[in-house]
Amino acid sequence: MYLTDLFYRNGDGWVAMPYWAVSYISLGSAIAISKDSQSRLVVGLATPVRAYAAALIAMGIVIARANVPFDSIEEAEYLDYLRIIEPGKPVLYRLGANWYHGEFIGVDDRKDDGPSILLTWKKGNQRCRSELSLKEARKRLQIIGGTKDDSPERAVGRRILHNKEFLKIILDSEKTDDFAIKSRLECLIIGRVNILRHEIKETEISCGARHTNGTIQDVLRARKFLAEGSAYRSNVMPSDREAYLTADNEIPYATVFDGATSFLKWRDYRRQSNWIVLLDKTEPCFREAVDQLNQEYVERRVSDAIITSTLELPQGSEILAFQEDFE
Repeated sequence: MYLTDLFYRNGDGWVAMPYWAVSYISLGSAIAISKDSQSRLVVGLATPVRAYAAALIAMGIVIARANVPFDSIEEAEYLDYLRIIEPGKPVLYRLGANWYHGEFIGVDDRKDDGPSILLTWKKGNQRCRSELSLKEARKRLQIIGGTKDDSPERAVGRRILHNKEFLKIILDSEKTDDFAIKSRLECLIIGRVNILRHEIKETEISCGARHTNGTIQDVLRARKFLAEGSAYRSNVMPSDREAYLTADNEIPYATVFDGATSFLKWRDYRRQSNWIVLLDKTEPCFREAVDQLNQEYVERRVSDAIITSTLELPQGSEILAFQEDFE
């Protein structure tokens, strides 16, 4: 899909997506295809107004990473992810060409040949138990969320609800079912939830000459705005509360700090992911956040990052991009 084929609803008709919106999506895509796995990317963007910036950048990240194979994740990272999964979470288990409902049990480290991943799964009226090697689990097991009190059948039934035709065009892929049943936290947005809910869930967009309709949420699948147990690709957390720190230990590919307050308050808790820092020049804490970002650049930069050569950012915007070591 070409980004020039995107439209948004304006009154009673469809209008081509403005250049600044396309530039935000392009920026997200550029961040998502960053090749340096030894350091993380830090992008600071100061804009006259940051409305929709976080949602559109996150959209670019999710689109660009939609076809990244799940087995490209390092084994150690995948094992760490499994260790924080609560026993009883619903799963999908693949046996041959078929998927079965199941429940995650846990990780067994007692064997000399490596950890075993334990689960139960249901075939008809028969409930089975399996032990998978880490390599097998990466190919045959999908954690799909939910709570330990959810039945796998109820949780899985919600997994496959998605805007299939819209996603086919947006993702340029026929594998929309995989997108709808496999969870991976590509992007975490920390900001004002009510504003982000409106921008993500209620903004109608379309793609292609026939105006196949959808919303930004169809792409982002933000966990905050989905039914419990739904497969997700992003999440939204409030910048003014501490509850999120213990709510989810999964490390996102990228964290978007939507505003100076979220960056100043939570930057030290998200140093294992790439950063996008969105600053509104009219914010009361704007100067303080800029100073902190400049301090990061001076004290922690390992190299500059060139990701802006083809981007046409909104007029009056300023961007800073560099690499720094993971913590």
